Amino acid sequence: QCGWYKDKDGEECINSMYGRFPDIDETKVIEWAGSITNVQICFQELIKGSQRVWLDIETDPVKKQHPIYTEEEWKTVLNSIISTADTILTEALRQTRDAESFENLRSEVHSGWVIQESHGKTKRSNHLIHSKFWFQDHLQAKHFQLAVKKGIDQSIKDYVDPCANSARPLRIAYNYKFRTTEEKELRPLIISSDSPVKRDLLVALPNGGDPLYRIEQAIQ
Repeated sequence: QCGWYKDKDGEECINSMYGRFPDIDETKVIEWAGSITNVQICFQELIKGSQRVWLDIETDPVKKQHPIYTEEEWKTVLNSIISTADTILTEALRQTRDAESFENLRSEVHSGWVIQESHGKTKRSNHLIHSKFWFQDHLQAKHFQLAVKKGIDQSIKDYVDPCANSARPLRIAYNYKFRTTEEKELRPLIISSDSPVKRDLLVALPNGGDPLYRIEQAIQ
């Protein structure tokens, strides 16, 4: 059951609703979410501990006066962010792997992204989730997100939200975000046609991932 409230700007919002899925297998969870078509669902996963490499990207032309991008213009912006993320991941691998292992893994950096989108009439919104590489905890994830934000062009740095924390909720595939500022437009989170990997994923990895793909960064 959900309730409604108004935030400090007078915008209507939906109160959080918490629950526990009966199955921890991510494929079954996402398939279940995708099977619900008669209502707009707003489920989020709670990211704690080990987690895939991920980024939350969004523009806000209304509140933050960000530009309104065409599809092609946004593709250029997003590719720039992904390129920076690739560079940071590649450098982390270079510093922690022997030469042979590094050469075997570097080609999987760019090809492993899942690109999800839930664009509105004026907003652009993406989740980037890496299908292979992962971090042990939120501190590593946060360090990566901040490095990407710092590394991209100044004009687009506000689009990257370094929001990883000790227990971060994040919307999952097929779910909606309610936006009253865009005529109450409802936008599901779906895989982009440009996504290198066409497979829905959760970010959280309760039992960790393949040790071969664990990313370790020197946090200063």
